Amino acid sequence: PRCNENPWPPENPLRQRMLQDMGLRNLAQRTQGEYVRWVGKFASFHKESPGALGMEDVRDYLVHLMEVEGKSPSSFTVASAALRLLYANTLRRPWALEFIPVPK
Repeated sequence: PRCNENPWPPENPLRQRMLQDMGLRNLAQRTQGEYVRWVGKFASFHKESPGALGMEDVRDYLVHLMEVEGKSPSSFTVASAALRLLYANTLRRPWALEFIPVPK
């Protein structure tokens, strides 16, 4: 997308598939909303659709959340969980389970 375009619009097919996957897992509506919001922030950070981004992009974003934005552990946990679901389940990229942390 061009720089002024939203890389994670409601009509994005990947976003729709992620919503379906969350529905299949019976995640609460609030959880689904938070996951979509965090993936949207990730996409906006990189100005690219998440499907075009990889492991290093995920790592860069998570480092940014902790070191630059100083997010709380709970916010970091939700962001990580959202990205894990997107990459491991929706995109079926097995590396996501290894490389996207589950904070303690």
